[in-house]
Amino acid sequence: MIEKIIENTTPYLGKMILKFEKNPYYTSGKDGKLNKVHLNLGFTKLVTRFKPKQVMEGYSNIDSKKIELIENDNIESYHGYTHRGGSTFKIGDRLFEADYNPIVDDYDRKEFEKYWEKYGKSYSNADDFDKKSIYGDGIKAVIPFNRRGKQVIKDWDQARQAAINISKDLS
Repeated sequence: MIEKIIENTTPYLGKMILKFEKNPYYTSGKDGKLNKVHLNLGFTKLVTRFKPKQVMEGYSNIDSKKIELIENDNIESYHGYTHRGGSTFKIGDRLFEADYNPIVDDYDRKEFEKYWEKYGKSYSNADDFDKKSIYGDGIKAVIPFNRRGKQVIKDWDQARQAAINISKDLS
C-alpha cells in the first residue's frame, strides 16, 4: 500500500514499511534497508525501510532496471561492502584477491617500503593478542583492500569484480 505513495529509492524488490526510529542510519540489516528519512523530530525520525525479498540465502531480489540505470551513469568507482567493512575501487587500484600474499615485485618500491614501515610500527605497538593476528596476516594486515592484488584495475568491469570479491570475502 505505502509503495503507491512513497518512491522506493533502493535497488531492491520487496515490501516497504513506515516506522519511527531513533537512529535509522545505525539499525541492523535485519530491519530492512533504509529508504528515506521523511521527518526528523530530533529525538526520533519517521522513516521508510525496505524489506527485500530473499531469493536465496544471503541474496536479495534486485530490480535490474535500477541497476542498469546506475551502471550506465558516469561511474567514478565501485564500492564493495558488508556489515564488516568495505572498500572503493577505481581504475588504477588493484583487483582485490582474498588469498593474495603481497610480494615486493608487485609494488613500487616506495609504496612497499611505506607498508613495511607501517607493519613494523603496528607490530611493535600491539599487545600480545594483536601481535599474533598481525604476525599471522603478515604485511597484508596494513595494506588497504584497494591495493591488495597482483593485477592493476584497467577497466570498470575489473573494478566491479574487485568490489564483488571484497564483499564475498568480508561476508
